[in-house]
Parts: sequence; C-alpha cells; structure tokens
Amino acid sequence: MSQVSNDRYKEIIVAYLHDIGKVYQRADRDTRKHDEISAEKIRELFGEDYEKLFREEAWREADEFTAGLEREEDEALRQSFKDIVETPLQSPLSRDKPLYYSIRILDVRKDPDQYYLREDRSKAAKDYGEVRYNLDSMLKMVRSLGISNDRTLLETINYVFKSTTLFVPAAVYKTVPDTTLYGHSKLTAAFASISRKYVLVRINIKGIQRFVTNVIGETEASKRFRGRSLFLQLFQQVLVDYLVTRLGYSEINNIAPEPGEIILLIDENDRGKALELIEGTLKEIFRWSNYELQFEVHVSGSYDIKDKAKFKNAYQELWRGPGKLIGETAIEANIYADRFGDFSKKTFEVVAGNNTCVRGSEVSKFLADSIAPQTFNVSDHVSLMNILSIAVGHSSRNLRFIIEVLYSGNERVTEPLLCYDKINVGGGHIMLTRLFIEPLKALLILVSADNELDVASLIKSITSIVRIDVNKVDLIKVLKVNDSLNFIPKESHGLSPGILSKTVFGWVMMDTHHPITESGVFKSLDEMGNYIALGVVDADELGSRIRALAERPGVFEGFSTILSFAINYVPMKVRESLKECSDNLVVLYSGGDDVAVYGRWDCVLEFLASVAEHVNKITGLSMSGGIAIFRTKYPIYYAYNEARRLEGVAKRDVKRMAYIGDVPGAVSMTVTEPYIIKYPGGAEDLIQSFKWNEIRAFLKIAQALLSTPSIPSSLLYRLYEIGDMVYDALRSGNETYLARALVTYAYTYIRNEKLMQSLGDIVYKVGAEALKIPQYPKVDGEDVAIPNLLKLKTVINMYSLLSRTR
Repeated sequence: MSQVSNDRYKEIIVAYLHDIGKVYQRADRDTRKHDEISAEKIRELFGEDYEKLFREEAWREADEFTAGLEREEDEALRQSFKDIVETPLQSPLSRDKPLYYSIRILDVRKDPDQYYLREDRSKAAKDYGEVRYNLDSMLKMVRSLGISNDRTLLETINYVFKSTTLFVPAAVYKTVPDTTLYGHSKLTAAFASISRKYVLVRINIKGIQRFVTNVIGETEASKRFRGRSLFLQLFQQVLVDYLVTRLGYSEINNIAPEPGEIILLIDENDRGKALELIEGTLKEIFRWSNYELQFEVHVSGSYDIKDKAKFKNAYQELWRGPGKLIGETAIEANIYADRFGDFSKKTFEVVAGNNTCVRGSEVSKFLADSIAPQTFNVSDHVSLMNILSIAVGHSSRNLRFIIEVLYSGNERVTEPLLCYDKINVGGGHIMLTRLFIEPLKALLILVSADNELDVASLIKSITSIVRIDVNKVDLIKVLKVNDSLNFIPKESHGLSPGILSKTVFGWVMMDTHHPITESGVFKSLDEMGNYIALGVVDADELGSRIRALAERPGVFEGFSTILSFAINYVPMKVRESLKECSDNLVVLYSGGDDVAVYGRWDCVLEFLASVAEHVNKITGLSMSGGIAIFRTKYPIYYAYNEARRLEGVAKRDVKRMAYIGDVPGAVSMTVTEPYIIKYPGGAEDLIQSFKWNEIRAFLKIAQALLSTPSIPSSLLYRLYEIGDMVYDALRSGNETYLARALVTYAYTYIRNEKLMQSLGDIVYKVGAEALKIPQYPKVDGEDVAIPNLLKLKTVINMYSLLSRTR
C-alpha cells in the first residue's frame, strides 16, 4: 500500500478503538466480552460505518502483532473477572519487586502523590469511573463537532486516549499487566496503516544540548535559553507532522516518544519516497537554521507484519553503526557577530520603525523592544536563532495555546519569519507570536494571555486575524497548554466545516511561569539574588534501563509517555508548592528525562530535590543532578557546563553509593565536600555527592544555624578546619595526622561542651538521619566521628553562603 487512503483512515480509527470496550467493561462491571462492548461504543460514538469495519476485524492482525510484541504470558495469572477489574497497571521496570500505578486520568490539578507507584497493589486506586466519564464525554464532544476528516479525527482521538488511558492496563488475563491501554491502542493503529511489510526510519536530531545551551552573553539569557528549548520541542512536532502528512500517514506513525528522536513506521512501498523526502527536507532545514540543526538518519530492513520475532531486529538496526549524516561543517565567508556575540551568516538588522513583523533582513526597533525591552539599539544585528529564541522565550510566559498551520506542499507561501502582536479576543488582551519555518511550510502561532481562553472563539478570531486560507492548508493543530481535559471545543461556535475538517485538537504540558518585576518585564538573574545557581537533573542509566523496553514498543510508548508526563508535570507542581521561591526560580526546560532550572541557589536546591523525589516515586527511576553556584554577571552558558560536569560526578558517585543501599539519586554541588563511605567488607571510598534527602536536610540545618545566634560562627569555622585536617589525613594516608585531627576535635568539644551539645540538638532536630555531631571519644568512636566531621564541612559551606545571600 502506498500512502493511506481516506477509507484506510477509518480502518485505522477502528484499530485504535478496538479495545475501548475494556474501559466500559471494567468501569461498569459488565461481564460481556469487551469486543462486543467496543462494537457498541464505536457505533454510539461514530456511527454504523465504523461499527461495520470493526466487526470485519481487519484490525485483528495488527492487534495480534502488537500484543505479541508487548505481552509476557504467565499461566499463573489466570484471574477471575473480579481480578481483571481490580488489577492495576504494573511498572515495566519492576520485575523482582512489582510496583503498581493507580488507575487515573492525567490532570494537572492533582497532587504528584496521586501518581506514585505503590508496593501494595491493593493500595493503588482504581478510578475507572473517572476514566470512563472523561473518555466518554470527550469522545462525545469530538463527535458533536462533526469532524469529517478521518486523519484529524484519528489524531484527536490519540490525545483523548493519552489523557484518559495512560494508566489503564491493556491486558491483565494470563499476562503481566505492564502495557498501557494508550500505548497498545496507538501501536495497533500504527501497524494497521501498513499493508504487509514495514520499514522503520530513525531521525536523530544531533547536538540537542549544544543547540539549547548555545546562549552567549547574559542579556536576555533566560528568554533565549528557554526559547531554544521550546523551539526545538515545537520544531520536532512540526517536522513529524510535515513528514507524515506528505507521506499520507499520521502522527501515530511516530513510535519514538522522545526528545530528539523520531522513528517513523512506514509501509515498505513508501520506502524510496520517504527517504527522498526526509533527506531533502533535512538538508533544507540544515541550511535554513544557519547550520545549527544537524541530523542522522538510520533505516531498517523490510519485515513482514506476521513475523513478530523480527521486530527486534528492525529496531536494533536503527542503532547499528553510524547513520547517514545530514548537515556537515561548512566554512562560510561574511560571518557576522550579533548583539550577543553569536557568530552567524544569517543576521537581521535592527532598524527604526514600528513594523510588527520581520521583513526581509530587518527587525523594527518596535518589534525588538516588544520581545526584549531595552536590549537592542538601531543598527544592532541579531542572528536567526537568537531572534527566534527571544520571541519564543518571551511568549512562553502564560502560554495558553500552540497552533500549528501546515500549508499544502504545492502552495507558494510568503509568510514573514516572525510577527508579534497584541490583540483583543473575547474582551481580553492576548499576545500573538507567529513563527514561520520555511522548509516545512509551517506557521506556528503562540498564544499567551493572563486568563483562560475559549478554544473555538480563539480559533475563529485567529484564523480571521492571521487570514489563513483553509484551502491552502493541509493541517491545523491546536494544542492547549497544561490542560489535558478541556482541549476540545464544547461546540463549534460557528467554526466552518473546512476548518474543523483540518483541525486536530490536543494538549501539551510545560512550565509557563516566569517571574516579572513590578514594571512588568522579565526578572533577570541579577534580580533573583547575589548568589545564583543553575541546576540540572536527569534519570540515571536511562538508556540501559529502558532500551530493552523498546523491543516491546507498546510498553515503551506507555512508559516513555509516563516519564514525559512526570518530567513536565512535576516541576510545575513543585514550583507552585515552593511559594517563597516561586519568584526566584525559572524552569529553563523540562522534557524527556531532563530538567534544568536557575534562580536563587537555595531555591534551586529545594526545587531539584523535590523534583527528583517525585519523579522517582512516579517512574521508579533514580534521578541525579548537578548544581553550579555563582555570583551575578557570570555567563549562564559556563554555569550550565559546570552543572553538567557536577551531574557527571553525581552519576559516578551514585553507582558507588548503590553498594550500601537503595539510592534514588544523588547531587553534587559547588559547595559539597568529599566525605567517606564504607562498603560491606570494610572497603572505603571518598565521594562528594549526597542523596537528595541528605542535601535537603543539610540546607535545613544551615538555615537553623543561621537563625541561632547563640552558636558562634567562629566555632563552626573551627569545626570546618578540623574537618579539613581529617580529609587531608585520609587523602595522604597519614595516620598520625588523622589522630591529631581527632584529638583536636575532642579538645574543641570539651572546651565548648554546652555549645556543642546545643549544636548537636539543632542538628538532631532538623536532620537526625543525615548528620550527627559526634561526642568523640566519650560516646562515639572514629567510625562515627570521621564521616560526620567530613559531612559537616558541606553544612558549614551552606551556612556561610546563606549568610551572604540576599
């Protein structure tokens, strides 16, 4: 089959919905076969034509293929109907000690603990009523809109399923229940788009971290950092949409839900056309981006859908050897440095005037001041990626909608690169930022507002204001930000059938908060404190832990989506909970398994510790990070690199710490000092990373000491010096020097016994499990004194830093 016909899209929709009956069966305790319930619901929701296709069972082959890839049969799991209804989703990472998810919908209003893994499956909530209600109501809203295009209907259904069935187990009878209904349904629909043989094409976006952090100069660094991250996220979505639209598929044919990775499942008959399109498109993007976006393409062999065992081969081929590189280093003449010191061939000059769009190679002073106040002067130059990243970063605050308009391939489009306007919709003012990605013929519209906006009236207003000719458009995608339940219009509100037939309704999660000053401009680094930190965190050994899951693609799809949900949802909830820090924190990016944040150093520490804890409890993945602390005016690019280096130290240390017990992640900071750990059997090691609960306790101890003037700083600094003596003795192996350090400590303790006891009481009250003030040699021996004296150095560093932080 070459390309997907309109009738074929109906069959794909039916394949996606083939297990919908399981939700109603379990919610209503309906003992009928789920296939019969699925047929009934498909007829009720979408009509008799779809029910007829369902009963013809053309989808069955794709279902059996994906089920064979996903499921691990276990004869011991022959549950009764009651057991099937009560069985929760099991984490695919937990085998020896099963962990279970509660059956819930995705809702940003819920607290993170609602999504925690449970050791006791009976304590995992089964909210099938909530799932059923939201799935049913959203699908009925989709039906009431009267969408006539089955491709856009399919993709809207995909977003509905993601928000309602991500934590619903697909199969529980005689199988380990670790496949989500969302993951299984999406994969079945993707394979239903293939006639017989399939090919996998992997597109790897090269150097993502280099691209995101290529922020030279401090002016508007926050906007450019955030803007590059969000731009890349949006770009990847648009690239997928462009390719699948030109090939006649849909978004569900991308089976790699990861940042920087696209894996397209295509019919063998489309292999030649697909590769020509992909390579040609990526070359254009490479040139358009001023050589900042590079790609690598891998292609699998061709395999029959009946041969389940060969999918593993197809997938592994995508990582075997170097792929085809799209985008090589180029030496160019006429390279210019822009306002930020970024060298680029493609720059735009700031000129006098009030044009709200970028025309040719000029940016008006009015437009420049609108997105970056007091940053540019007339005759300044700005590179392509800097002007785009500033615009996207500026729009990211209070971002409500992302609208993508994909023009038809045979249409000539002359949209400006960038436009920025403030308009009135429904009595409220909104910011409208338009970006045009020329190689993809894609217009991105970012809608920012202080208040909620109605979906239908917004689309109607924007298509009128922007003057979108629907006849020249292949696809419109309307993604609501941070609302996975209310992204479908309750009614059409006069939206034309032409717009509805080409519009996909969906959602996306991201932190859209950025503190502002009293004058209404973005708060700069310097205004958050005199000691700033940039912190990063990501999952430990993620590749090795879940690479095996990729050979079970439905399981991988579900788990990767859960991880993506946690990484985007948790930072929002944590920032909201840290009320005293909310105006001194900025989430630079969160996606995949990665979070980066900057702000006042103690706020960054609290934030990342909470994020790591919640993500660990939701996904089961250990999270480690690095925090670089610096004074104002320090370049954010170098701070980021230092944070990444410290993260590497933490990831090295967490492997050592694992030998002495379960460690759900660690952190290394500019202020953390080396200390000693002891392995079973007596071996010792010096490391400088701490578990998240330890480092948080250290901060609380330092804060308590700062508010206790009865403990003189001179005593604390003396204890720091003794800790230094212990460390030097251990590092040099000098037993005499170590004995002298311990005697010095014992003498100091006796001379200041009451103060030391008060210090011990504070430490015990705040962080008893993390640290002890040793009573050496009266009560505690060397085995207690040495590690605690070394750890105390980090606490004193924090105390000293807090005393200087304002």
